[in-house]
Amino acid sequence: MNAPGNGGPSPALINPRFLKTLGQDLGGASDCQLQQVVAMVDGLAERGSVDALLAPLRPRLAQLRPARPLRLPRLLFLPLDPLIVPPQAWVPGTTALPRTAILPLTHIVKANLGANLVTIETIIAGRCMADQDAIGTAAALLWPRAAEILAAAPCPADWAQAGLPETAYASITELAVIALRHAMAIEALEQGIFSERENAAGALNMMLDRAQAEGPAAWRMICLLLLLRLRQKRDVLRGMTASVRQRDPAIRVAGDQAIEAALDHLERPGPNSGQDVADTAMRLRHVVTLLNSIVADGVGPVRARRVADIRAKVDAACQSQMQTGLTAQVLTPLASITAAPMDEAAATLCLDGIEQAARSLRTLETTGQMLGNAAPYAALLRNAADQIHATAAGGALEPSDQARLVELLVGPEAGLAMLAQARGQQAA
Repeated sequence: MNAPGNGGPSPALINPRFLKTLGQDLGGASDCQLQQVVAMVDGLAERGSVDALLAPLRPRLAQLRPARPLRLPRLLFLPLDPLIVPPQAWVPGTTALPRTAILPLTHIVKANLGANLVTIETIIAGRCMADQDAIGTAAALLWPRAAEILAAAPCPADWAQAGLPETAYASITELAVIALRHAMAIEALEQGIFSERENAAGALNMMLDRAQAEGPAAWRMICLLLLLRLRQKRDVLRGMTASVRQRDPAIRVAGDQAIEAALDHLERPGPNSGQDVADTAMRLRHVVTLLNSIVADGVGPVRARRVADIRAKVDAACQSQMQTGLTAQVLTPLASITAAPMDEAAATLCLDGIEQAARSLRTLETTGQMLGNAAPYAALLRNAADQIHATAAGGALEPSDQARLVELLVGPEAGLAMLAQARGQQAA
């Protein structure tokens, strides 16, 4: 097989038997081997069905965070990223984009970009998804023009080859067009970039005015993206439900559909297993903020029950992640330090990782408090602190290091108490 790169082979040229064998072997692949496979898949000229190889491994990839090349399809569909779902999870007519639609829609845009295609590909060549400057420069050339292209494009010949019904082309393309048309403005709102005469509230209101003027479909889509992406979720909801907007029955219904679609999004399973604690904590906090914002100004009984059900699932996920994180990223690494001698540099590096995990786990505790169920989280942290305290007898760690970990998990008073006890024992 050719080495990864822009000129890599098409999936159609890769032996299906090889792909099947490779897919079976990936579950037991080492981190290094998995990263090599990701690089290979990223290097394909067209990923197509090969991308399905990575679907079961996305939780591990979330933890490994391999550098992902900034390819045209990824750049094009960044504005729709929260709404992209696996093909088996896609329901026609919903505000979700099946992953299999990405390639045929990219083909349409690429074929009609003209001279801009060379400019965009030059900007993103050799760049990765962490290169925000390259993304911003290329996106300004790509997203508005892509919206115009897709708005006028007929259903392509490779649409059916992607396993998508022709009857779904118009509705899927409409979602993409709306998102791409407003993508730069939403990006500016998310990053807090305003003109000298603007502020956050004014920019948000202007965004909502533009979406409302375009009609119910745009209103539903833009409101959904704002709810999922912006931190100021309650401000978005209050702007959506302002009396001046509620006077239009179609807009009122579309706004209600956007909230239901946001709840649909929250009900989809997230990549918990193997995901970094900090990322999981941030994602779950984001979910709880949206749930709390939805019910803050009152909702009907049906939606209230739905929100309560989601909150219960989030609570269970938070507690599970905290238990897993405490074991895998705090107690187990700590045991490795105390079980066998380590050189100072290795021990310091391990302790730094443990401390970072402890900070993230405290974020999960505050998320539990936002859910109104703080006690189980406090008990889990207290139990972990007790286990750290129990390692003091071994003397493998300095008392100050142990006290620091206890402080991060349960607070400064517990840390100071542990340090005072250790010093008292040393004095005796």
